[in-house]
Amino acid sequence: MPFTARFPVRRLVVVYLTVLSVLTICQPSMPFELKEIDPRADFDELIACEWDSYENPYQPFFRLFCPVFGTGPNARAEGLKEATKRQLEWHQSDPTSYWQKVTDTETGKIIAGALWKICKTNPFEHPDEHSEAYWYPAGGQREFVNQALEQFDAPRAKMAQRPQLYLNIIFTHPHYRRKGAGDLIMQWGLKKADEMGVEMWLDATVYGIPLYKKYGFRIVHENTLHPKTDKPNDEWKKIEGELKTMTMWQMWRPIGGKFEEGKTIQPVMEPQTPPRIGTGEQRQSWDARYDRLMSGASTE
Repeated sequence: MPFTARFPVRRLVVVYLTVLSVLTICQPSMPFELKEIDPRADFDELIACEWDSYENPYQPFFRLFCPVFGTGPNARAEGLKEATKRQLEWHQSDPTSYWQKVTDTETGKIIAGALWKICKTNPFEHPDEHSEAYWYPAGGQREFVNQALEQFDAPRAKMAQRPQLYLNIIFTHPHYRRKGAGDLIMQWGLKKADEMGVEMWLDATVYGIPLYKKYGFRIVHENTLHPKTDKPNDEWKKIEGELKTMTMWQMWRPIGGKFEEGKTIQPVMEPQTPPRIGTGEQRQSWDARYDRLMSGASTE
């Protein structure tokens, strides 16, 4: 007997609507909204959220760009004020800069944010205006940071001299993590990159790698920042001790997210003949090192 004869269509419709209703009820609510920022209205709250995010847990590289000088009761507030003003100036003077925010629609609070660099041409065609860390006082600390920033940009400057969508900054407030804000940001980025027909790049910390891998990014280089000088003064030693070892992973998503093992050519730091295919022992060793870091095991 045909299935529809044993189970009338009307009853099938009722069962379908019941199941759909149950599934809808079970879906977790996510009252978040992703929008481009209004610089005048949003920037103070946005950067305050950025600081709360990168300080919990503390990520040393953040202090390269957002220092706190001194230990007085107003030191952090003064550092936040200066960084907010400077980041707004950078945004307004950079035509590739696109800041967006994620808000909790129930409270109106900014709970996450991202800075994308929408690069329709090679972003390394002209010198970087921020290569001199003028936000640090002249001396050993600035010299240390200058070297760190040069090392930070070096891998992508070598591998990514093409139009691209670069995820410069992404953060979620500690109270709102693992609730979908990062997914909203990444989904927007994938759609934008695919519309432009360009590849995507980012510099990842150990905390962000799982999210990026979820969206098709691949580790192409591991970059440990290690500024050096023959005669470190007290200022150099101080900031070197505070920031410790800083390791970033350069991650890449090919145009359209299409990667074929053994066919797609993956970016490399040094030219090789023939070009290295996007798989092999080097990438596996980076993935293995990341897995050890996440498990708390020694990487030595």
